[in-house]
Order: sequence, then structure tokens, then C-alpha cells
Amino acid sequence: MFLLGLLLGIALTWLLMSGVVKHAINALSGRLWRPNLNAKSISHEQWLLNISEQPHSSWNHLGYWKEANSYERACVELAGLLADRACLCANDRVVDVSFGCSDQLLIWADYYQVESLQAFSKVYWQQEQARRRCQPFSQVKIHKGDHKALSQLSDGSVDKVLALDNAYYFSDKAGFFKQCKRVLSDTGTLALTDMVLVREHSGPCNKLFWQFLARMAGIPKENLITRDQYQTLLDAEGFKQINISDITDDVFSGFLYWQQQHYSNLRTFTGRQRWFKIRLTATFIRWFLVRDLVRYLLITAR
Repeated sequence: MFLLGLLLGIALTWLLMSGVVKHAINALSGRLWRPNLNAKSISHEQWLLNISEQPHSSWNHLGYWKEANSYERACVELAGLLADRACLCANDRVVDVSFGCSDQLLIWADYYQVESLQAFSKVYWQQEQARRRCQPFSQVKIHKGDHKALSQLSDGSVDKVLALDNAYYFSDKAGFFKQCKRVLSDTGTLALTDMVLVREHSGPCNKLFWQFLARMAGIPKENLITRDQYQTLLDAEGFKQINISDITDDVFSGFLYWQQQHYSNLRTFTGRQRWFKIRLTATFIRWFLVRDLVRYLLITAR
């Protein structure tokens, strides 16, 4: 009995010291990936992802790895691919909803030289960082808000709506598409990246399992839909020219390989506990990829 108690004490001590208990509690309460709205600097996940980049960047998505061999280049490639599919040009009035970092705003403003750019984020430090970095570009306006902020814009006042690697977090996606259709001009384009299920839930246990995973990741359960259901949502809001490209292999596989190498090179200097969210994300992605459960899509609709 003494030996059992000793082993149990050692196990509990390790769980507490390693942070596993803390992260498990946060996961069960749906706070694992919830942003800290009062943070005053980049998250330590962003720091870990960008630690090797010079000059330092603040990218925070999976990247497009078809030809890239560094994290920054992969993130730039995904942003560029989205912009190219949206046919971004100098005459465009652009809205970026719920941007994750200011780096993508610099691409829209500097490389594509858009006429105007309204960017929305609910995270205070992201707003302030974006204002500092985009200060040389007078056409960029940073606002507090998320995808729901489209309701503040006038009918037909926007040429392009962009959502880079964040749409799976949007609540009421049908409502978002409806607002996009309203604010876009007659020739306007919605361009976004998103994740969908390969197949519908089969049985109540499977459904509960997916809802649990969604809660852990902070994803509304209503967003657990298939590609066909996604197309139906866009059709219902009046979009006619819908193009959906599956870029799963060039996103997931590349990120998994790079992340493992990056972690192996840095874990001795940074410690292992800091990597919990990133490593857990990679574990889920690997599990989805091996079992062909989730696909990563690039979508444009006009």
C-alpha cells in the first residue's frame, strides 16, 4: 500500500509540474486555444513558431509547404496563394476579418498595393501591433471586431473579403456568408481557407467525440461540416462562381515535418512545456491526416 501511494504521489507530482493537468482543465473548459484579450505581446506559441526567423515575424498559421522550406516562407506562400486566388489588385477595397497577425496585412498593403484595407481583430495587442507595423501605409485601417463586424459596412462597399486560416473559428458561418454577399460589390470576391470533415458523423458516439474535439479547439460544433455542406451554404447565400481547392497535403504534411524538426532543434533551449499547444495541434493534424478525417480547403466565391 505504501509503495502504491508513493507511485501515485510521484505520478500526480509529475502531472502537476509538467502542466498536463492545467492544460487538460483548460481543454475541458474550452479555453485551450482561446486568445487572451488582455495580452500585451505576442503569444509564446507565436514566439516559438517564429523564433528562427530574421527579421522576426509573428505568423501564426499552418503555412503552404509546396515549395517552402522555412516557416515564414510557408506562411507567406499561403497568404500569397489566397491573394492570388482572390485576384487581389491595386484597385481593391479589401476587408480582412479576424486577422491573426500583422504580417499578412503588410502583404496586402505593400506587395499587392490595395486601394484600401480594413482589418478587424478582437485581440488588443494584435490591433496595436498592426497599427505600429502598418503605420507607413495610410490605406490601412485597424478596427476592433471579428467576422461579425461586417454588419457595420455598407452594401456593395467592398471588393474583396479575406479570411486567412481562421474561418473554422467563426460562429454562425451562414450569417458570415450572408454578410459577405451583402457588402461585396457585384464583381466582389470572398476568399478564405477553412477545414471540413471528409464524411458526416456516423452514430451518436462519433458525434459526441467530434463535439468534444471541437470544444477543445474552440471551434463551434456547427462548423463540423463536409465539403458538400459547405458548398450548400455558399449556394444558399447567392454565390454563383464557387471554386474549392483541396490543399491538404501541401499544408498539413509540410507543417508536420517542419514542426518536428523545429521542436527537436529548440526543445533543449526552450523547455518542453512551452510546446504543449503546438505539439498537441500537430498530434491532432497527424491523426486527422492518417485517417483521412479532415481536409484543408482554399475557397473563393463570387
